[in-house]
Amino acid sequence: MNSEAPSAEYRPVANAVGFAVAFSLWAVAVSAPSLTRPVLPALLLLLGIPALIAAPLAWLGSRSFPARMAAAIAALVGAAPFLGAAVSPMAALPLLGWFGVLGLPIFTALAAIRVQRLILVLGFIVFAWFGQPPIVPSNAKVEPVVLMGIDAGTWDQINPMIENGELPNLARVVHEGASGQLTSEDPSLSPRVWSIMSTGVSAEEHGVLDFECDRFDLKKGRFWDSAAEAGARVGLMEWHITWPPDERPGFGIPGWLARGYETHPKEAGFLKRLERAGKTGRSFFSLELASDVLSAFAVSSADNVWRSLRDGVEAIEHRKNREDMYWRVKLIQARLQSDLYMTLMAREQCGFSALILYPVDSLGHAYWRWHEPSAFNDIDPELLALRKDVIRDAYREADLQLGRLLERIDFSRARLVIVSDHGMEAITRTGKEVMTARINASTLASLLGMEGRLNNAVAGKQLVLSSAIGGQEGIQDLAKVHQILSEAHVAGEPDSKPFRLEAFRPEAGTVVVDYRPSILGTIQNKIIISGESLDVSSVFREEHRTGTHTLKGIIAMLGPGIQPGSKIEGADLYDVAPTLLHLMGLEVPSDLPGRVLTEALYPKYLQSNPVKNIPGGLPMPPPVKKIGGDKGMLQENLELLGYTEGDEE
Repeated sequence: MNSEAPSAEYRPVANAVGFAVAFSLWAVAVSAPSLTRPVLPALLLLLGIPALIAAPLAWLGSRSFPARMAAAIAALVGAAPFLGAAVSPMAALPLLGWFGVLGLPIFTALAAIRVQRLILVLGFIVFAWFGQPPIVPSNAKVEPVVLMGIDAGTWDQINPMIENGELPNLARVVHEGASGQLTSEDPSLSPRVWSIMSTGVSAEEHGVLDFECDRFDLKKGRFWDSAAEAGARVGLMEWHITWPPDERPGFGIPGWLARGYETHPKEAGFLKRLERAGKTGRSFFSLELASDVLSAFAVSSADNVWRSLRDGVEAIEHRKNREDMYWRVKLIQARLQSDLYMTLMAREQCGFSALILYPVDSLGHAYWRWHEPSAFNDIDPELLALRKDVIRDAYREADLQLGRLLERIDFSRARLVIVSDHGMEAITRTGKEVMTARINASTLASLLGMEGRLNNAVAGKQLVLSSAIGGQEGIQDLAKVHQILSEAHVAGEPDSKPFRLEAFRPEAGTVVVDYRPSILGTIQNKIIISGESLDVSSVFREEHRTGTHTLKGIIAMLGPGIQPGSKIEGADLYDVAPTLLHLMGLEVPSDLPGRVLTEALYPKYLQSNPVKNIPGGLPMPPPVKKIGGDKGMLQENLELLGYTEGDEE
């Protein structure tokens, strides 16, 4: 009898903890199923945390009724975040989640006086039974296609990592599908080139010239507008120039160029608010922030939660050093974007959907010196040890999220396409006379008497200028800028032109300015601009970024009709829209200059599914309601990434 007494004393506490866990499992499995997968990490979260909080109290006072109740309350506290996720705005079935919240304290209290454990068993059954559905539809109006974008991805970095076994999922796509280089074009500004891929036409035609543009500037339809017109749902996660989002079947979460928190559906706006949480001064004790965090839990997979908790703790530890905090935050954002995409796809089952991940680009600009230290001088060995794997981690993170896609795509019907908008490399190399400086756009505008009249953005060593006022007056400004910079020269050497400019075409709406380091020589030289002698140092400033864009992007495909191991040759940005239209079983408008990448397809597939052309262009996108926006959101991101000038520079 005495040997059984301790067990009897512990039983009420065990029941209390068990019921807390059971209700958490039940509510989360039903209403926030992402958090229940993978199973083992989910059990550690949902079972381990409440039990870990309650166990010490149970051990300290197993014979004390107050201690039993304290353990039960502790178990409730441990389960509370997960139950909160089950009833959050992003939960799939929040009303069912409330049954768990309301029933939990009742059954946990009863557990202290011993009740049946049936509900504990039922909780585990529900947890095990509820899985995550596939992310392609069964009744799509088009042949389903899932697109994954790895901004700035390049085979120059991917292939060595594949050979080292670091990117198993990309290796699978290359081995079992088709792949090749996707050539970008200058200036490789992200909104400009992503819009070329979506519309299939040049920036002159689609109207997106630089970072100042948004959805209202778009003049042409996108390939997914054809899919929507055919009756398919469309889902977009982080594609540029989709703010404000289209309100039609599917979902739309704009990319980081958004000027507001608007998303479709509205409740998904928590993602945009969290992305800016550290910049807006939001109170950590606000109900809105708590709701946003619970929504993030509701859509997150358990393994991503664990890794983000780890990186979050490390980011807090390094909060006084932006460089060692920034990369961890970017990886957390990418996981959350991927999780939200999976949740929305499970709900909407879109015929076409896209998930774009940006860490390879944003971290490539800032951390390349640590990724390729041989290309730079004065590398701190201690910092190198801390940061040498940042860019590799960005690629590994993209590969992990690709693996989750591969697990859930039904490849009996759907196809996967992977693209990047451009590549990336070191901005300079040691042993070469290369200035690591950038044109100071504000100084240039002042010299030209055009403060407030010019927009500027940086792509590599190019400065892209466009008019901030538009119209004929704006074109005249650009023509004047082009002439003055074309006539600029090194002091005492009229034939030594420091700036290299593309021929000015008014229809392009931009002036693209490059410079010639070999002619400029050193930062101590003088140059003549508009008749004024200036120090090079007053026109150029130190370049903080160490990675720059190249034109070598990637494309890969996997799925029905795709020939394993085939090589895609000569592809460029303009081929993306025609190829995706064909893969979705839609006609290709004759106005699109690109081609369908037929070399990736089986000949027999092409015989039974020939490319069909129709006259004209893509259907125009639906109208969106004109709304104001917070331009500060855009400028913060541009300055942080080094695309425009910030005060710190």
